[in-house]
Order: sequence, then C-alpha cells, then structure tokens
Amino acid sequence: MGAVRVLVIGGTLFIGRLLVEGLLDASHEVTLLHRKDESPFGNRVKNAVADRNDAASVRSALSGHRFDAVYDLAYDWQRGTSAEQVEATAKAVPGDLSRYVFISSVAAYGEGLDHDEDDPLAPDDHPNPYVRNKAASERALFRLHAESGFPAVTFRPPFVYGPENPFYREAFFWDRLGRGRPIIIPGSGERLMQFVYVKDLVSACLAALDSAAAPGHAYNIAHEKPVTQIASDLGISDQTLRNWLRQADIDEGRREGLTTEERAELVRLRRANRVLAMENEILKRAAAFFARENVLPK
Repeated sequence: MGAVRVLVIGGTLFIGRLLVEGLLDASHEVTLLHRKDESPFGNRVKNAVADRNDAASVRSALSGHRFDAVYDLAYDWQRGTSAEQVEATAKAVPGDLSRYVFISSVAAYGEGLDHDEDDPLAPDDHPNPYVRNKAASERALFRLHAESGFPAVTFRPPFVYGPENPFYREAFFWDRLGRGRPIIIPGSGERLMQFVYVKDLVSACLAALDSAAAPGHAYNIAHEKPVTQIASDLGISDQTLRNWLRQADIDEGRREGLTTEERAELVRLRRANRVLAMENEILKRAAAFFARENVLPK
C-alpha cells in the first residue's frame, strides 16, 4: 500500500510512539487524536484534540479530515473504554477506511491459557472491567465487519516490554538485579506468562496495513513460547515464597514476619543468586533486547 492518511488514536506513549515513527518512516500522513494540544512529533504530524470516549468530541475534532486507516490504541485506565465507546468512535471517523486496527489484549479471553484466535472471548458480565471492555469491543468491531464489511483488525498482545514502557513491569526485575536483590516470582510461581517485544508488535501493526487478508481477523501476537516460573526451581518452599512476596524488600531476612528457617532460606537464596545462571526464556529475551538497544539495565 502506498502512502495513506492514517489516524492514530493515542500514539504519544510506548507502543503508539513507535508506531507513529514507523508510519512516518513509511511516508504516511499521520494525524494523532488525543487530549493534548501538543505531541512529541511536532509538525511531522497533525494534531486533533478530543476525548476518545466521547464520539461527539471525536467527530468535531476530525471535521474536515478524511482517513484511509485507523489505529485505535487508547484505553482510558481511569474510566474504562467501553465497547459502545469504541464502536461510536469507529463510526465517527470520516473517510473510506481500508483498515481499522484495534489493539486489544490476551486479557480479552478472560480465564485460561494457550488460546487460539477462534476461542470464545470473555462474556459481557465478566467481573474485570478491562477484560469485559476489550472482549466486548472486539465483538462490536467484528459485528460491524459482518454487517457492512467494516475493515476491523484486532491484535491481542500479552505483556509488552521494551524501551519507554510507562508501566513498571520488566524494569522491576532489572532494578532488583541491579541492587543485588532476589527476583520476585508472581503468585505461586506456576503461572504461565507470555511476553512480546514492543517493536515486534509494532511491526505486526504496520504489516496489517498492507495485508489484504487482515480485515475481519484477530491475531494473537507474542513470543511463541510461554514462560513458567516455578518456586521449586529457585530452591525455596511455596510458603517461603508467599511470605517473601509480602515482605519483598526485607534486608537479608532479618525483619519480623518470617520464621528462622525461612530467613535462612532467603539468605542462602540470595547468596546462590550471585552465581545462578538465569537461563529461563524471559531473561534470554531480555538479554536480546538490551543487546539490540545497546543499553544496560538500571
């Protein structure tokens, strides 16, 4: 596809910022729709100020524009962004759209692991509002596709990591490593986790603009192998791990809250961590990331 007029809803942080850079590098004409009068891109992009949850505001801000493609990345973490609001925004964008790329999440599946794209999404009454909103938003967009051919494409990434991540996720691990503290494992250590590097996600988003087969489909986008983090692999008991999670920053286990045996286990573990070769998949991916970026963790 040649140069097109692209609307990016959001686009000033993390995934969106890299996406906009990729679109500009491909010589596309980019307009950002967000709440601020300025963007990090200066006069390289056009700026439209609106609340993405307010369709009337969106329609007014985009008056006089026409677009060929849309990337919808913005989610209101304070108020939530409902399926009704996503659908209203989609209908408010002027132009003859060839793509409407919506960034969803693996959370849209609700419970369980190892999902295929054809698996059912979480129900409308799911107790988690983020899960409920993402699942219902996808259903709304694909209903539009079925009814009118609306060119919806959805991506379902898991945890996204990479430079300029505004969420304190992978940096938490590197900060603890840098300070000589032990690595904290979520839950019991048995939960499967999957990640995707932000530049890989952006590459997939850009490819959706050129793929004629993309509209009408959802795509899981992640490293193909999930990571298992097992407490026993670290040489500690489940009970110690649970207590350790509650008191993650205790100094060599000397504060109250742990038994003598548990404190001794943590001391031994800290010593062992100094020589332990971290060979699980997540650290391999992390090493690859830092090598590509030519930076060191904090």
